[in-house]
Amino acid sequence: VKEEERLRRGAELLEWIKSEGGDVDSVRIAGGPGGVGVFCARDVRRGVPFFQCPVRCVMRASDVKGARRGDADDAAFVAALDALVVDDEPIDDRVRLQLHLLNERARGSRSRWAPYIRSLPGRELVGNLPVSWACEEDPDELLCGLFDTHMFRKAHEDKSWLNKLSGALLEDPRNFPADAFGPDLLLWAHAMYWSRAIRLKLPGGGFSSASNDGKTDCLVPLLDSCNHAWRSRHDTGRGAIGYSLVAGAASKEGDEVCINYGMKDNGELLSSHGFVCREHARFDFTYVRIGGLTPCSPRRASPPIAKQSERRARVRDIVGRPAGETSRGDAATTTAPFHAEIHFVEDEKGGVVGAFAPSAVAVARALYAPTDADLEAARAASAAGVVDDSTRGPDAFFNQKRQGGPDASDPCTRRAMRFLRAAAHDEWCRLQRCRELSGFWKGRGLGGPGSTAEAWESTPGSADGGARAAIDLYCSTQMRLLRDVMAEWNDDGADAE
Repeated sequence: VKEEERLRRGAELLEWIKSEGGDVDSVRIAGGPGGVGVFCARDVRRGVPFFQCPVRCVMRASDVKGARRGDADDAAFVAALDALVVDDEPIDDRVRLQLHLLNERARGSRSRWAPYIRSLPGRELVGNLPVSWACEEDPDELLCGLFDTHMFRKAHEDKSWLNKLSGALLEDPRNFPADAFGPDLLLWAHAMYWSRAIRLKLPGGGFSSASNDGKTDCLVPLLDSCNHAWRSRHDTGRGAIGYSLVAGAASKEGDEVCINYGMKDNGELLSSHGFVCREHARFDFTYVRIGGLTPCSPRRASPPIAKQSERRARVRDIVGRPAGETSRGDAATTTAPFHAEIHFVEDEKGGVVGAFAPSAVAVARALYAPTDADLEAARAASAAGVVDDSTRGPDAFFNQKRQGGPDASDPCTRRAMRFLRAAAHDEWCRLQRCRELSGFWKGRGLGGPGSTAEAWESTPGSADGGARAAIDLYCSTQMRLLRDVMAEWNDDGADAE
């Protein structure tokens, strides 16, 4: 969709919201440095809403639960959604909302959300997301620039899931016709959801995170047209009409109205929104898989597989289980790999440096304890401190002050850190080999472990060169995090036994 057409459709969106009882006179849809966005049509004082929109303008999964409109087609569609199964599991509300969007799109002008759906971007957004990038045919393709990174694996997981969903929909062509729910349209709906869904506290329910904050994932007309700005202080609220965006600072006519998409790392920004931000590189993280390493001293013979499985189950008892694990005999408990996360933290000089998360050290300390006595010591150390950092988020890690790192005088901790450093070194070498072999990276070397290149040295634009710059930024940061933890414990001491 060309920008001129999107601007025309944006004006229609504002008129629709007004016809529904909304107040949008203080804003307009226009083009800017970040593309089409929301701008002030007049001065707005701090604490005053830029706009207010009725809740009935919002799209959410609960719209297609119980056939609210009483229409026969609605009832059939809701029943089909209730019966839909992918990988032997019913669909969740996130997928339900995406299919709801496609169903309303197929209704065309008969849909009460027609002006909103027409205002949404087309392939110009989908083409910016890694899930849409090709790799198999040409080594110069964009996705090859991410090869063997976590984002590369996520893109393939998303593609695999969409293929499975497409296959499931083909089994019910009456309710999910191919011309309305085909693979390309599923990809479009996936992109719309992950790039634009906003959590609002609204009645009626919907997908909610484990935080139980009472908020619902919604597609929110006009609010989801606001571009991202790291320093934005504007915030959502509930007004007399419905949901609103309240000015956190005074804004002048012509100023762009941006919102902060949150403390997201660049991997999430690129995979969900199609861009990266230099300011967000500090929230980037990576991880190394340590489940494949032998859980014993490097100078001893590997224990039997049964013994390794027992050790892994005991380690999960110490550091906690992923959601859904209920028994020490679960296959996931004894075979799933452990992930050691690496985040940026602030060092003593006010700079930033990559460091293993506390839980990573706790896992490695228990996993590689050479004796049962050492394992029990690891259990006691875990019980005495907080090692479950899975819900803290990258901002919490960046904002923590570095306190000298793990206890270097403890033999078990020293052994654990050597295993972690070895895993980080293997991951760094794997990424470096991918850079050297990929046609995408010819002439774009990232340097070795001693490289002084900064992790956030570029801010991409919106064209193909911008996508390549985004990949460069993401991969450079991944390798810097690994390089930092490799250097942290690069001592010449012997392994403690």
